[in-house]
Amino acid sequence: TIMDKDTIVYIRSAMDDTQISPLVAAINCAHALLTPPKRTGNSTTNEGKESVHSVLGENAMDEQKNCWFGKNQLFPLCPLLVEGEEEDETELAKKDLLLAFVLEMKGIERLRYLSQFSQLPMESILQCMEIIERCTLHSNELATSAFNSEYFVVWLIELLEKLERLDEQESLRSLPLNKDEESTLTIIEKGVDIIWILCVANKEVAKQILGNETVVKTLHRFLPIDSLPSAPSCRQSVSATAINLLHLQCLYQIRLPKSVIAYTRAAVDILESFYFPSIIQNEDVSLQLLHNMNVTLQFTISIFVSVLQRKETQQIELQERFSFLAPVIHTMCQQVCMKHQCVLSTEFQLMYECVLGNLFSLLLNMQKKALQYAIPLNIDLPQFNEHILSLMNLVIEDLTHSPCANVRTEVLFKNGSLVDWFYCDTTSHIAKSMRRRILVNFLMLSEVVGSNLSTTDQASNFLTPRNIELLEQIFCTCKQELQGVLDTLPANKRSLFLFQFRSICWLIHYSFSCLHRAHTKRLCDTFTVAKMYSYALDSCSFLYHGCEAFVSRLFVGWIFNKNVIQELLQDFQIPGQDNSELVESVLQLRNVYSHMILPTELLNYSEDLFAERSADSFFLRAEKSVLPLAKNWWLLPVKLWYDEAQAKPSDAPRRSTVSFFHPVLIFSLLVIQNLPPTALTAINRGNIVAEISKCFLLPGEVYLDPVVNSLLHRFLVIVGKEPIVYEQRVFSLMRDVASEYAATSMGEALFTNYLLVSLQMQQAPEFRKLIWELSSVLKFLHPHKSDSDVNAFLYPIESDSKIIQAIVDAMKHNNGNWFVVNDFLHDVAVHHLAGTLFCDFVNCNTLSPWLRQQTFKQIPKQFRTEVFQYFPKDWNGDAKQAEEERRNHFEAE
Repeated sequence: TIMDKDTIVYIRSAMDDTQISPLVAAINCAHALLTPPKRTGNSTTNEGKESVHSVLGENAMDEQKNCWFGKNQLFPLCPLLVEGEEEDETELAKKDLLLAFVLEMKGIERLRYLSQFSQLPMESILQCMEIIERCTLHSNELATSAFNSEYFVVWLIELLEKLERLDEQESLRSLPLNKDEESTLTIIEKGVDIIWILCVANKEVAKQILGNETVVKTLHRFLPIDSLPSAPSCRQSVSATAINLLHLQCLYQIRLPKSVIAYTRAAVDILESFYFPSIIQNEDVSLQLLHNMNVTLQFTISIFVSVLQRKETQQIELQERFSFLAPVIHTMCQQVCMKHQCVLSTEFQLMYECVLGNLFSLLLNMQKKALQYAIPLNIDLPQFNEHILSLMNLVIEDLTHSPCANVRTEVLFKNGSLVDWFYCDTTSHIAKSMRRRILVNFLMLSEVVGSNLSTTDQASNFLTPRNIELLEQIFCTCKQELQGVLDTLPANKRSLFLFQFRSICWLIHYSFSCLHRAHTKRLCDTFTVAKMYSYALDSCSFLYHGCEAFVSRLFVGWIFNKNVIQELLQDFQIPGQDNSELVESVLQLRNVYSHMILPTELLNYSEDLFAERSADSFFLRAEKSVLPLAKNWWLLPVKLWYDEAQAKPSDAPRRSTVSFFHPVLIFSLLVIQNLPPTALTAINRGNIVAEISKCFLLPGEVYLDPVVNSLLHRFLVIVGKEPIVYEQRVFSLMRDVASEYAATSMGEALFTNYLLVSLQMQQAPEFRKLIWELSSVLKFLHPHKSDSDVNAFLYPIESDSKIIQAIVDAMKHNNGNWFVVNDFLHDVAVHHLAGTLFCDFVNCNTLSPWLRQQTFKQIPKQFRTEVFQYFPKDWNGDAKQAEEERRNHFEAE
């Protein structure tokens, strides 16, 4: 293939010929050069089109990665694009040729003319359409250029009118089609696709095209509101694109022509009278009919929301129609639930769940707008909420492999894992897409519950003990599944993972909102303040980019709630401060944390989307966010203070922030006391202690402040109840802490206790070696806590030869005088030397005879007898006999 500009110039010149044969050859060459090769294997064009119907918002960004407009779109459906591999150099070269072909050679105008007026065969016209489509997909620039070319929009409208005329022929509405009929439909299908690309490319273009009543009227004709189970794939594809264009019209809030209002009335009539009840009651209902039902619901929701945002007289009737329709849809929800339980096919069950989710979404929008316009809905709201929870319970039962799980468990839910359920392979395209759709419905369903509880006085009737138990199960199941995967992910992939599972994250948040309401209304005795505070802290782990508004509510409403803080601090005693002063000081942190996490402009943007509460709010365009929060986000002020101190020269003026540091540590203690055990793993405890240890490196020796000293001591007591393990990345920090201790501490008790954590045997060898090498301050290194676990320093027996050598060197320092005054280090050193040299009171790796002899010779003489005679206090053997055996064995070697 010759990928240079001269080639395309020759081809473009040949397109000006008047003979058919040269024209066909030129179009064929241009098509081969400028368009990507046809897909092979199982990825057919129709399957790509089917992805249109898969997800309302959940999967759009994944399926648009190869398109210039894919990354920043709010639109949930895109009929043109399917997932593909990254473009190679050949594809990039084709894009350069496209620029020249469109901008310099006016290629789109010529192709449009040839497809409109020439007598080319159908195959060549289709190739012209595919080249034009490829050009518009290239970039916003080329799409806008195509729109601005002469007669281009007029030509597209003529294609739509031709499509409408063809659709009146019953022969084109069902299979089989002859070759010419199929080619004609395919050509017009490409024209509709090009309209979609142009509308997405530019909002002003969309307003001109979708504001044309002829265009909108034609698109309405192809909405799948009628029974078309045997319709040709091309016609189904046009229907899919039509629903996207009309949805786009609603999102852009383009003025709706009268035909849209008329269509919506017709859709309501169909919903209310015969269409949906006949589908639900029909035993032989097809997946295609269920799919058409879904698409109609999606469009009806979009139109409903858009229409009711306008206060025009002709919409009053429509508002009333929807209010009377609400009980009908509520009854349909009951029928779908019953139908769902009767079928065994995986695909049908998933499709019914999708239908049910759309019905709930429609009722949700009705409910919100009815409150706004004071329209009575005539539905039993508590019963409606019961239906919502029944659907959520159905899926949760499958996820957790309960005995009630139906036959779907064997097909989809392989091991009860929510993540595996989302990603598991299946041969069914519909099943795969519906799983994603169900997760989006989770958001809508949980939102309905939260909305109802906040806008009605019937919360007590809804939050029954059974429903509260179910909500807690949903919260805990989703939280545990996601947290388990997050703990194994690198930090740079955490945000992406949370965004992929954003609907589950929002389900966690909304479930917690309901549990919090149950707690405040005293509807459940098991929800203590400490338990709810723990759940609130858990929710912080799932705040991804897009939850900025939620995090503001989380901080203001729950984590920094005055009554909650007051109850949690009621037994908290600090010399010189009463409880009310402590509470007020902690509450002052609310704005501090919020401003650290949420820039004002980002919060305002997120607030608008949060108030909107729509599936479109998944796709946020804010430029900067620090979400998701770090695992130990509550220590962020300590980190920032330390980083600021490190950045300033030593003689620079320092701000006095010790008083601000008091509430930071108090709040940190509250968090530590209320975090769930799963959040305090040994490694995370090590990260927490390492972060807190930065206090010893801050200017002005702030750790000597009486309040700070007392709080840091409590901190270590709480965290130190379980093993603490440092990660390798904190070694340089702990080395700085050790150097600071040697330079300034003079054996300060609190500083010593923190430093000795590095000497515990669960730490990596380099941490222990670091402490043994602090020869100048060894006399100060002993615990100052009465409840210290000495065994943490004794077992397992030291086996690292470099550390054994460091212990021997420490015993030799200053003739061993410091070991005489430090009984703790003396006992630890003798214990490890006896254990590693003789291995008779504990199993450990034995040193080679030569290395044992060399090590023993280096031990100062005053300690050798102690090493021979040492046995642990809990050892049950005969000490004298064992000592004799040691000496004999040692002399024999």
